[in-house]
Amino acid sequence: MKNLSKALMAVLILALLLPVMTTVALSGTPPAVPTKAASGGGGSSSSGSSGGGGGSYTPPKFQSYTKPIKTSDGIVIGQLVWKDFFSVMVSAEKNGTVGNTSYDLVVRGELSSDPPDGCWLDINFQAPDTAQLPLGMANGMVLAVVNVIENPNGWGYKSNPTYTLKIEGLNQTIDPNGVYYMVRSDGPNYQVQTVSLLNIEDGQVSLQFNPDGEAGVFTLMAAVTAMPTPTPTPTPTPTPTPTPQGAEMFGFPIIAFAAGTIVGAAGLFLNSRRK
Repeated sequence: MKNLSKALMAVLILALLLPVMTTVALSGTPPAVPTKAASGGGGSSSSGSSGGGGGSYTPPKFQSYTKPIKTSDGIVIGQLVWKDFFSVMVSAEKNGTVGNTSYDLVVRGELSSDPPDGCWLDINFQAPDTAQLPLGMANGMVLAVVNVIENPNGWGYKSNPTYTLKIEGLNQTIDPNGVYYMVRSDGPNYQVQTVSLLNIEDGQVSLQFNPDGEAGVFTLMAAVTAMPTPTPTPTPTPTPTPTPQGAEMFGFPIIAFAAGTIVGAAGLFLNSRRK
């Protein structure tokens, strides 16, 4: 009897669980497993990362800034301007006077990196007799001598810098059609390039050039103009006056008669000596 009761009890329990099991099987979703709430009071943290759990990389943001360019004695003549990590713009200007002539030089260029701390730039205008020229050019007309000194030498320009030179109060006569040279000397070496003068009027000229090296002694000079060799005036050769044919026929007997007379006189003289 007890076994029968147990069997009936088992059937009754299965009958009660069958609807629940059928519903779960049809829904495809397992019953939720209760979890214990996290303790400790700490909230969730967000690192801003996405995927894989690693942190994202934020590149540094460039902040443009400037730094003054000074001479060796501490005078500010320009500035360095940082455009980005690999571009530094150079801008400097210096003016001066030699005798009655005024000069102004503007330097522009782009560097690939920051010059070292303590760098300086000197621009000095000098008298024409200090020009440094190769042999064969010493007789040209010197218009300007500029000594540019960098410390340290060679700032790392991306390309040749641009120099703009203005001159006022020249005493020399400037030929607009003349040939002009910019000679750069860094000691024993010379670099010569042809330049064009601009705004030639009333003793004022300006020019722009891109030297192969940013430092050295720069000499602006006019090419020597060769004086043309004067052509000698030809001396006219006198044309001989032709002797008339009749005069030639008349002159021949006279000459023959004179010659015969001389010969006859000589013969008489010899005969008289023999006697």
